[in-house]
Amino acid sequence: MYLGDAAQGLLRSSDVRYVETMQQAVADLQGLAERIAAQIMENGGVVAPGEFPLEYTALHDLSPDYLIRRTIEYYQRDIRTVQACAESLTHAPYARSLAEETLGALKGHLENFEELLAAPTA
Repeated sequence: MYLGDAAQGLLRSSDVRYVETMQQAVADLQGLAERIAAQIMENGGVVAPGEFPLEYTALHDLSPDYLIRRTIEYYQRDIRTVQACAESLTHAPYARSLAEETLGALKGHLENFEELLAAPTA
């Protein structure tokens, strides 16, 4: 999410493919995050908004290829986490469906970033 918010201002115009891919992923996942938060609150839970870790500000001067590699690592980690969550939701079909939808979105965006990394730069 941080890179999606910061990507337009951080990257050169030659990095437009990365910016567009990141912003598309952020928009998609933001919508899913809002739906997940609503589901949590409907079931009596509390959603505590967080802040971006300060260490993320050190990403400003890094190359798009490096940022894509880091993004891929984070997506791979998040996929494992969401997969475990989905598997644990056997008695909550709607929540499990939402977790599986999130898992599918993460996998799709991961594939987009992997393709972006493999594609030659214009």
